[in-house]
Amino acid sequence: AMSLDAVDMSGQREADPTRMSGGQQQRVAIAGMLAMNPEILVLDEPTAMLDPQGRADIMHILDELQQHGTTIILVTHHRDEFVNADRIIRLDNGRIVQSARGNTASIPEMDESGTAQEDNPIAKSNIANGASKPTSAVPIIEIHNLIYQYPNSSKPVLDKLSITINEGETVAITGHNGAGKTTLARLLCALEQPQSGSITVNTIPVARQRANGNMQSLKRADREKLRATIGYVMQHPERQLFAETVAEDVAYGPRNQRLDEAQVDEHVSQAMALLHIEHLADRSPFDLSGGQQRLVAIAGVIACQPRILIMDEPTAGLDPKGRDRILGQILEYHKEQKNTILLVSHSMEDVAKYTEKVLVMNHSRVAMFDEVEKVFSHSREIEAMGLAVPQVSRVFLSLSEKGWPVPANVYTVEQAKTALETILRQGGGAN
Repeated sequence: AMSLDAVDMSGQREADPTRMSGGQQQRVAIAGMLAMNPEILVLDEPTAMLDPQGRADIMHILDELQQHGTTIILVTHHRDEFVNADRIIRLDNGRIVQSARGNTASIPEMDESGTAQEDNPIAKSNIANGASKPTSAVPIIEIHNLIYQYPNSSKPVLDKLSITINEGETVAITGHNGAGKTTLARLLCALEQPQSGSITVNTIPVARQRANGNMQSLKRADREKLRATIGYVMQHPERQLFAETVAEDVAYGPRNQRLDEAQVDEHVSQAMALLHIEHLADRSPFDLSGGQQRLVAIAGVIACQPRILIMDEPTAGLDPKGRDRILGQILEYHKEQKNTILLVSHSMEDVAKYTEKVLVMNHSRVAMFDEVEKVFSHSREIEAMGLAVPQVSRVFLSLSEKGWPVPANVYTVEQAKTALETILRQGGGAN
């Protein structure tokens, strides 16, 4: 009971963990370890699927355990998670290449090749600032009064949800663990059926309610159309890899679309070229790094050439350079294909850098749905929901509130750089 309390899951004591969100499952797994009261606790990316408040709660628990004598070994890519560490060790190719005692400044951010992170031209791109936007507002996803409740649950995970997403938009879906983000993605893919409401995807009636109140089943022909319309990258997509070579794995989806081999080869080549993994074609997917495996799994979805790409935490557990590489290449894909992208993410830095709109979910409902700039202007309300605006936004908002002549609506490092350069040229200072 104490362990469940520690991870804020005591209210889910009798719940089925297989029906929980990824973040909730991660909390339960951590509670299981805490319950054993070990002398040494080893955690491998324990907060990868958690919202900002969840991450902070877990780190607070680890600090308390360490103060009471527990040895903590934490594997992480988040620099803010080892700020209280007594010792920081960096590994490369199975060897210790650097060791520091509680000094995060001496540990550079690393990419998967082991080289220090440098300026990334793709990462500096911002869909909201420079990528092509849809020329006209043509709805491609329409949801009205959607209600979904898990079996044996006392309340719905989605309650009267209504949104419209236009063709060609890039939309981030965010919210605390258990807010219904993954459930919404699965409903769009017809992997779950709601209790009431309607979902239309590219004119396909994914969910319809009959006059008697019962839900109408999706017809087989419409289901096949939906499979060709939506590409779904689930959490930890590398777990879906199975073929002997990368090329064979990427080809699985197109082959199931009944394409001839020439078309399959063309789709595979295009997908691997878009994600810059052509050189991996003949490699075994199981011999690749975690980031490369994830790119291969995403390529398998892209090879089906969907009009809508839904990605559920596609960069969870990756280092900063790996995250930027994947999302940067998805950005290139979006620019070329002009398709619609839905990104489920807890990283507000990624949201600000790679999407145009943000759907914030809170307590089973839509709390906010608007352009990035407008949503992030409500930073205090966002933080009250257990989320967090980008770190650079918090810094500039704090400076603005203290009287410094800086804009409060800064969401990316590039925007911050431009703002500071302008202030320096003008010789600005605090009021």
